[in-house]
Amino acid sequence: MRKKILAGNWKMNKSMSDVSGYFDLFAEGLGDLFQDQAEIWFALPSLLLQEGVRVASNRFRIGSQNVHFASNGAFTGENSVEMVQECGASFTLIGHSERRTLFHEDDLFIANKVKSCQQKGFAVMLCVGESLSEREQGLTEVVLAKQLGTVFAITKKWEGISIAYEPVWAIGTGVTATPVQAQKAHAFIRTFIAHTSDREVAEDVPILYGGSVKAENIGELISEKDIDGGLVGGASLDPNGFAAVYQKMIGAN
Repeated sequence: MRKKILAGNWKMNKSMSDVSGYFDLFAEGLGDLFQDQAEIWFALPSLLLQEGVRVASNRFRIGSQNVHFASNGAFTGENSVEMVQECGASFTLIGHSERRTLFHEDDLFIANKVKSCQQKGFAVMLCVGESLSEREQGLTEVVLAKQLGTVFAITKKWEGISIAYEPVWAIGTGVTATPVQAQKAHAFIRTFIAHTSDREVAEDVPILYGGSVKAENIGELISEKDIDGGLVGGASLDPNGFAAVYQKMIGAN
């Protein structure tokens, strides 16, 4: 059975002094639920990783929001896989829509990051998704196939990867894909993985939905067959609110 994951992406928010209080409040909000039924991951700004790992201890999984594919070199402002691993991070986001759109990371650049992580045994949450224009043109599956296909062409395997389907038009907009829309995209992703590998591998890959996820909609989303959790941005910044998302997610199963 695939694991369920609720992941919070803090983006460029919070300070060192916020970390301890956040995780204490979040743990209190979870109560007896804790991590019995789903894993809880947090993608933190790189400067907060060590403090996040220290405070979270074994309660939650702490990861990076991005890495470079090179181990070292003249890449000002970047962090290597080895650097974030040394900070205690156990996974990284790769290909988040903001990295693709704001920082112009293309599919090949993202695929090389995934390959570097796999070579170093570092878990990846690969983000994929279409823009509003692409959806309106009926290109959702074409875009997903290109994004996923470029990764597989470089890596040749899906091990160590979880997927986050995040339609760009639903991120931070307050607009969420309907459960039917999200399920259709998730089913396509799982079928694509099966065709490039096999059905057994595809059934093991967690696929999360990301796009204005909150307590009010996580229940309907997680009830769909191929949706294994949520990647949450803004709603993860409030520890009590994020605990409520987890509670609703667990209650839907």
